[in-house]
Amino acid sequence: MKKSFCLVLFFVLLVSVAGAVSKEEKAAFQTIQQELENVKNGTSAFVKNLGKFSDFESDFLKVLEKYPQLGQPKTVFLNEAPAKILIPLNLDDQTVGGFFQVATNGTQIISWLPWDETLTPAFKVSRKLWESNRLANEFPEIAELIPLKATYSPGTPVELSDLDEYFLIDNTEYIPSKTQEERKAYTDSVGLKEYLGRRTGSSKCLSYAASMASDWWKTILGLKLEKYTSFVNGIMEYGMNPRLVESYYYAIDASPYTFKKFTGKDRVTGEEIAYSPKHFSYMMSCVPLPPKVNDPLKKEITYTLPQSLYAMDQPFFNVFNHSEGKVDEIREALKRYGIIYAQHTVRVLGDRDSLRAVGMHAVNIVGTAKLKGQEMVLYYETFGKNHRDYLEDSFYGPKLRAFPVKFFYQGNVFPHKIYLTTKIENGNMIINFRDYLNRPIVPDSISVVLDNSIVPVKLVSDIQIPISSTMHTVKLSFMKKYFYAPEENGPYEREFHVFDGKIVEVKEYEKVYASMQKAKPDWIQRLVRKPSSYYDYLVKREEDLRISLVKDFKDCQKESKLLAVIKDIFNKNTFLQHSQLYNDFTAVEKFSLNQN
Repeated sequence: MKKSFCLVLFFVLLVSVAGAVSKEEKAAFQTIQQELENVKNGTSAFVKNLGKFSDFESDFLKVLEKYPQLGQPKTVFLNEAPAKILIPLNLDDQTVGGFFQVATNGTQIISWLPWDETLTPAFKVSRKLWESNRLANEFPEIAELIPLKATYSPGTPVELSDLDEYFLIDNTEYIPSKTQEERKAYTDSVGLKEYLGRRTGSSKCLSYAASMASDWWKTILGLKLEKYTSFVNGIMEYGMNPRLVESYYYAIDASPYTFKKFTGKDRVTGEEIAYSPKHFSYMMSCVPLPPKVNDPLKKEITYTLPQSLYAMDQPFFNVFNHSEGKVDEIREALKRYGIIYAQHTVRVLGDRDSLRAVGMHAVNIVGTAKLKGQEMVLYYETFGKNHRDYLEDSFYGPKLRAFPVKFFYQGNVFPHKIYLTTKIENGNMIINFRDYLNRPIVPDSISVVLDNSIVPVKLVSDIQIPISSTMHTVKLSFMKKYFYAPEENGPYEREFHVFDGKIVEVKEYEKVYASMQKAKPDWIQRLVRKPSSYYDYLVKREEDLRISLVKDFKDCQKESKLLAVIKDIFNKNTFLQHSQLYNDFTAVEKFSLNQN
């Protein structure tokens, strides 16, 4: 309480020196003062959320420890009307910086202050000049923070309270703040260019959206997020470094699933613009990556992948393409696979319609909703993580936006499987559930049927089922939110045939083979479109499962009862009789009969 009293006393003295402060500015000062108390007490929802998986909260506390004193509030004007209120930290007797931003009512924080790698608040201004009677708009040091228009760029900024019938994936509040916009004070010092203007900065939306998709999956997996200094603005940001993602994009050969890898020139860096979401998706989930790469522009900079890589498991899956997305299908994909790495189309006719054949701006789809009765897709922007009421400037913008589905060109997800291992031990069949990092994972539901009798089991990562030495069939069904495999088409279903310590399971192969046949492109599709990442994945999965199963069949050659059960599976499934696995099983069975 003593520190709060000192801040209030300082504010009173400040008013007497600098002149009148409006009631809204006074309220804004008190709003930030209370928020800082919340941060120190560990009760700030915003800071606690961003600090759950990263160093954001601990770094914020260090910033406040170094710079505990709030500076004078000043109102920013747009078209002669108040647009927002800026409140800096006093860095020393000579300088203020950082700038919390509050709505004109003085009670809603619309943006938190940024800092650099030394935990020094950015956007430094002379304290003497700041405390003079000059308008906030007159300071060139904060030109990036001055709104440019009273309207917004395409995509309606929203808060959840604006929406009806909304669905939002979990953990969106943990996605760290980032912006692809540059900052003049930084670009001047590192040899890059700078452009003031709304969305006129670096063309890095694809790498930023890709990095945010990685961040989201790390929160789902409970992994720690990294931190880095932004390549284009020098701000300390949290999560996967977009520049690291982009550098690997440059280093990996073009994806077989995209028509174009680069386009145009970036106005800030001068390099070719990374263009393809499918190449980013391919690079993050489909191919082995070198442990380190050099920056494509500044060769002396080396990036090293973190141990958990991008936190991606299976090859990416294309939910929709060529502007063929539907809201209900997108909602279902979000429920099954989580965040959708997406791309807007080019907008025409004053942003009223879409040039459906061309992808343009990359974002992450996180939900669906109705806004004023119209069905919308919800997405997170790559221009910051701010409140709906934040007017776009040359640095940040609102985080959550709504857009009709016709403005989305494509959307990719990154499936994560639940992996099973099984063994017979001490009269029990032991089933282990693991994630792709081989860590225990607990399904949301588990159902076990042993020889037509339900076996009660707890929701745990390792279950045991009593098994005798006779022949058994164990049917297993399980699921976990966001951990779906596209070929499962619902909960995971497995059917284990167990005899004398041996286990054979054909159901998984059956699902993969059926999905592969369904996804197989006809000659017209092969002629006019690139290959499908999902079909290629299924082809490899079918081969791997088949090789493993043939080994199991051979191990069971002397178990006539077990071979008879497997043969019955093929006899009852005429579709499966067209597979190579059936031919391989027939060969093993004939060899077994000849041996006996």
